[in-house]
Amino acid sequence: MILFVFEGSNREPYVYKTIERLYFPKKNDNIICSFGNNIYDLYSEMMKYGGDGDIVSIMRERLSESGDSTLHNIRSTDISEVYLFFDYDFQNSQFSLEEINQRVDVMLKMFDDETGNGKLYINYPMVESIRYTKELPDEEYRHYTVSRAQCHDFKRLAREFSFYDSFDHILFKEGEKPTKDKYLKIKDN
Repeated sequence: MILFVFEGSNREPYVYKTIERLYFPKKNDNIICSFGNNIYDLYSEMMKYGGDGDIVSIMRERLSESGDSTLHNIRSTDISEVYLFFDYDFQNSQFSLEEINQRVDVMLKMFDDETGNGKLYINYPMVESIRYTKELPDEEYRHYTVSRAQCHDFKRLAREFSFYDSFDHILFKEGEKPTKDKYLKIKDN
């Protein structure tokens, strides 16, 4: 089984589910969980265990406390790979930039192997960066940048910058049975 841990419970799992639908086999044992808070809170959780916290156990306990039984009978040894997806999100932190970067550095070292502790991927500045594009295909996409100051209002900035009014150009809606044309267009995007 593969465990995917996302920061949020809305946008990130839908992005993953679309990718899964497009590129992964029909039958898989992937488990999707949402941490429900930012990477800096995950760091704090890990430090409660001296940096040796097991992400499967931490997530099982966290989910169980909120009434979610997704990992109820899942042991760490049942999981072959762990992938974590969090936003850099420095603009919403009570920590200095230096402290934030130190914590991120520790987390990247802790979560550097999907078959060990897990592999951490960080969205800069947040998941909405996938929307920060002009009409696709957009040859300039990889060249777009934003300053730290702009990140404080990045969701609005991405919405105004984007050619698209929503994420519909890259996501399937829950339960949607798209036409072949829509399926191919989303895959292309």
